[in-house]
Amino acid sequence: MARRPPSHILWNIKWPLLVIMLVTAAVAVWEHFALAGEVVPEIDRENMLRDLFRLVNFAMSLLLAFRVQRSYDRWKDARQSIASVVGVCKQA
Repeated sequence: MARRPPSHILWNIKWPLLVIMLVTAAVAVWEHFALAGEVVPEIDRENMLRDLFRLVNFAMSLLLAFRVQRSYDRWKDARQSIASVVGVCKQA
């Protein structure tokens, strides 16, 4: 397998990274104007962003738990396979 330079990782995530950077910049500008006393529109009057954040965190924790469980199952299968090979080698 050919080794790629480390920059290919950044190249593959360039669009999600750009979106995150733009949203972060927009929030920073909005906060700056809000703290300076400028009239800015109220974005989250009913705390929908907080609720959305909580739901997304719950979904991400479930996905992570399933992935960890699948990884453990693979490790357990590999360990059993190695143990069976060692058992056969001991008998021979």
